[in-house]
Amino acid sequence: MLKNIFVILVVVSVLGACKKQNNKDNRILKTADSLYDKKEYEQARVFYLKALENDSSDASLIKKLESLDSLISLRDIEEKYHNFIVIADDNFDNKSYVAAKESYTNAYRIKPNDVYAQKRLKELELLLPQNEQDSNKSFHVIVGSFKVKSNAIRMQKKLITEGYESNIIPRFNGEFNAVSYTSHISDHGARNNIEKARAEVHPESWVLHHVIDTE
Repeated sequence: MLKNIFVILVVVSVLGACKKQNNKDNRILKTADSLYDKKEYEQARVFYLKALENDSSDASLIKKLESLDSLISLRDIEEKYHNFIVIADDNFDNKSYVAAKESYTNAYRIKPNDVYAQKRLKELELLLPQNEQDSNKSFHVIVGSFKVKSNAIRMQKKLITEGYESNIIPRFNGEFNAVSYTSHISDHGARNNIEKARAEVHPESWVLHHVIDTE
């Protein structure tokens, strides 16, 4: 009799533990699904991985994770494309055509079928001959470098209103945006302006040798 009671208690305990674990798993999946619906993909991925730890053979979870990886990759591509287009448009509007062409080219490389970037590049083919001397200016006095593109655009516009032919130069595959104070055909020309830039704009201004790709 006592043995039977002991067995029943063990079974009840195990069932209780299983129920508790199931409730925990359900909460994890519910959180993951909620984050997925909000398009918070990185956070959703973390919770799906937690759920997969309890059942590594769950085909639906594996498929969901594969879908998330694709969505994250596509979103990153869109963000990089958008960053290049914003900088390109701003340079185009400010008639910094060489810098604009470089950013449109980078955007087009990310999305080869993009009609907008292709259209802008064709427009620049007509405009660039009037500004081809700019392509020789590969030494730039840099007064700021920003990860947030809007900060770079803000500084560039301020310099343009002050009479400088400022450009935004994407660096490290568009991760950072350098803002030029002046551009020159030689390192010597840039060095002659570095002290002025440090005095007027930023004390840590520096020279960047960057050949803008116009091909």
